[in-house]
Amino acid sequence: MTRTEVVIANMALRRLGHAIDITDPGSGLLSGVTPTTPESRAASFWYAKKLAETLEDYAWSFARKVATLTLEDSLQDATDLWGAEWGYAYAYPTDCARAWRFSEDQGQWQGGGWAGSSWLPLAWQGQRRFAFQVADLADTKIILANVPPTEAHLQYTRSDVPLASFTELATSGLAWNFAAELARSFNKGGDVVESAVIEYRRAIAMARAQNANEDLNRPPQDGTLVRSHRGA
Repeated sequence: MTRTEVVIANMALRRLGHAIDITDPGSGLLSGVTPTTPESRAASFWYAKKLAETLEDYAWSFARKVATLTLEDSLQDATDLWGAEWGYAYAYPTDCARAWRFSEDQGQWQGGGWAGSSWLPLAWQGQRRFAFQVADLADTKIILANVPPTEAHLQYTRSDVPLASFTELATSGLAWNFAAELARSFNKGGDVVESAVIEYRRAIAMARAQNANEDLNRPPQDGTLVRSHRGA
């Protein structure tokens, strides 16, 4: 299926039983629709907001990006604005919908060595090393972290991901999310809005499960010594 702003808007309208489609101007963009209609005006107002909301919902593999952060400041002075808790301040990527983790981060677990027969939690210092905090500096988003510039590779969800990259299930979820807002715009009953919200949650849960299954990188639950005895 060709995925455009107009197509997704019409999916949302049809799910509400709306009989009037928005005419595609040829570009597929809602901003190019002429003459405008109540449907196109409502869709234009809500589309970017619902798209951003859906992208922020999950670490979608189709919207994933890893980029090296740009250093804004080295926070080495304990009297600095942020105190001694953080070592570096980085610019928040302009195309970031939601920051997830540093790419070297192993999460909460790391492999046990020959002396351990199970996976062990990261030490407190290790966890702090890969932690980060999104903060505001003079009305500008920044990322505070203890990862040095040479290793500051942030994994995040892009805000400018092409619609063609969406999976069918994620597209369906976006359309339902859009439909819930359009239902309010056209004064549909509360039951219609509630039904659209429920369908959005159902579709987005299926999309997240699909994404997780395709993106699965399951770590072994035993240490190297035990796995070597099993021939793993």
